[in-house]
Amino acid sequence: MKQIFPDVDLDDATAEPTRRWTTATASLPPAELKVQKLWDNALIDCAAQSMHSTATDRDKARLLAVETKEAGAWLNALPIPSLGNLLDDVSLRVTVALRLGAVVCLPHRCTCGKEVNENGHHGLSCKFSAGRHSRHSSLNDVLKRALVSASLPAIREPPGLVRQDGKRPDGMSMSHGNKGKRWFGM
Repeated sequence: MKQIFPDVDLDDATAEPTRRWTTATASLPPAELKVQKLWDNALIDCAAQSMHSTATDRDKARLLAVETKEAGAWLNALPIPSLGNLLDDVSLRVTVALRLGAVVCLPHRCTCGKEVNENGHHGLSCKFSAGRHSRHSSLNDVLKRALVSASLPAIREPPGLVRQDGKRPDGMSMSHGNKGKRWFGM
């Protein structure tokens, strides 16, 4: 810089920005003045502390979750449909909104009767949620394929089976195991 602007006093030019940075971070300037990352990290730490101190319990949980080392790993996954990791536009929007704590939906009443607020968390656990049903079905498909690959014939949603408690199994093995019982019931 001295070669380009020999008449400029760098100490005078950097004094005010350094004073503002010191006031904002309540710390001394970094030992290596030329390393931008050191200047930035102190400001980022101050911003994070400020966010944590004013956050609600739900926001604190979200902030702590996104601060973990692996929190952004899903952003680096290749979107391959055959592996089941290709998100459609709506799923990506909801996922990012949940991660950022942004508005997911307008407040409304769910078909289960509960109030849904704008954070969208109700849909993650509601028994009427379409996403929950598709994950459940996907898991049942994986279990059936595992049984079939182990040479155990299996069927999804067998007709005519109702348990004593009124529930219906999602699937079962077609072979009998020890003492005449089915190997597996889903």
